[in-house]
Amino acid sequence: MSVTQSFFLGDLEYTLSTGEIARQASGAVTLQVQDTVLLATCVVSNRSKPELGFVPLTVDYSERSYAAGRIPGGHFKREVLPPDHATRVARRIDRALRPLFPANYCQETHIVVQVMSAQPEIATHVLGVIAASAALTLSGVRLLDNVGCVRVGFLDNRFVVNPSQPDIPACLLDVVVATNRQGVVAVDGSAREQPDDVIQDAIAFGHLQNQSIIQAIQALVHASGRQASETEPLPGGRDLAYKLYDEARQALDTALDADPDERPTRVESVRQTSKATLEAAGSTAAELVLFEHEFEALLAYVMRQRLITGERRFDGRDAFTVRPIVTRQGELPGVHGSALLTQGDSQILSTVTLGAPKEAQLIETLAGKHREHFIIQNNTLPFATGATGRFGIPKRSDLELSHLIKSALEPLLPDLEAFPYTLRLVNERLESGDAAAMPTVAAATLALFDAGVPLRTATVGTTIGLVQEGDRHILLSDLSDDELPLCSLTMNVAGTKNGVTALQIDARRTDLPLAQLNDAFTRARAARIALLDTVSTALQQPNRPTDELADVLYSGAEAA
Repeated sequence: MSVTQSFFLGDLEYTLSTGEIARQASGAVTLQVQDTVLLATCVVSNRSKPELGFVPLTVDYSERSYAAGRIPGGHFKREVLPPDHATRVARRIDRALRPLFPANYCQETHIVVQVMSAQPEIATHVLGVIAASAALTLSGVRLLDNVGCVRVGFLDNRFVVNPSQPDIPACLLDVVVATNRQGVVAVDGSAREQPDDVIQDAIAFGHLQNQSIIQAIQALVHASGRQASETEPLPGGRDLAYKLYDEARQALDTALDADPDERPTRVESVRQTSKATLEAAGSTAAELVLFEHEFEALLAYVMRQRLITGERRFDGRDAFTVRPIVTRQGELPGVHGSALLTQGDSQILSTVTLGAPKEAQLIETLAGKHREHFIIQNNTLPFATGATGRFGIPKRSDLELSHLIKSALEPLLPDLEAFPYTLRLVNERLESGDAAAMPTVAAATLALFDAGVPLRTATVGTTIGLVQEGDRHILLSDLSDDELPLCSLTMNVAGTKNGVTALQIDARRTDLPLAQLNDAFTRARAARIALLDTVSTALQQPNRPTDELADVLYSGAEAA
């Protein structure tokens, strides 16, 4: 039975349909806006994998060339590897949907979103989140809530919902807002040094628009007659949690009091001792399968309790203190520009290479071809966290971080007419992991300046985290790697003294009201100003005149 449900955003009608296409999938939806059509499918495996310890969700996003009436290039004339843009959209869909799953969900779930027909004026990445949310809801998974997603622009002194692609360059901000009925789930976007309160108003505006999307998804599910299945509790999980609490709670407290260098060894010792004790006590096979998951949950609980009760953070800071940064420009003598930045346990080496305009990267999307003169690439190296692993292939998180850093820096670059160069910025993470995301913005700023790029002003970034346990919570400035997994909400904000240029917000819970963002923005601004005072001293004048490089760059490009 075919079922359709329509809703309006601005002047456009959006139509969700199900029941006719891809009927073997657990849930399938087509979303049509004028001539743009997306197909989203969700398949839920019947097998449970409780030993994984995380939500086994996979999201893929694909833009088919035929959607725009084109044949793909290359020898094989078919789409092979997804472009960076498609990978970032898949990440955005994942970030918006992952918090909706209950904590004990352990069935493999695969969501595929395909652009089947495209109209250049309509952005498909936002529609992908809506279609995926509807397909997941129709699949029968009992979710904690539904999600809507819109793109918010600020044009002619007013907010615009889902502005057309030609209008985006004129917008003072471009923010994608994914929310549920209560509050924020995922936000990311860019702005031209806009004040914090304008950004907050944009998020509130997007949240209001999303309610009509959520209502339409719920109406579609109701009309289709789909029923959500119950998520069965993990076998033995509750009993194991009680046993672990009695066995390891006090030992973990003692281990976390150790010096930072000894702390991982002490925690691992508690882990092994607890496991051995449970095995000797005759724990069931189901309990032992879940041991790692439950131990990590207990460790996170103990760490959150220590932070909320006002104890010092694991590196000795209070909740407000921002780690000092140590910078060194011109680190590599043979490159056009470089900077080494160290902040706590995060270390980033940024390099800049200048080229002629003809060396710009050719980007092909459904909207057409264009040349990109500002190229950013990030590399997370395995040794940065003292681990072994894959080398050379960028991770999805690296591609997403590249886009975030580009959003932070691009508003501060001179126009191509005034500065006719192609810029390639490469950031190597030498130490730390995800917490090194925002220090990378400052490192990139210093490297660009070292290469002689006349930035208008300095920009830096910081990460704010909301740690919550029950009805108590605390905000932490400048998160470290140890603190990231403990947060119910993380906020990456980059900007200047004048305002925000880029942000990314991720929630791990579905019950976080918008009001909690107010304090987080205030804290982020204070941390940003503190860091800018350090970085700005290196930006009084470009370190190297680009005129000396111009002849070499252009002659090299012509010879190539």
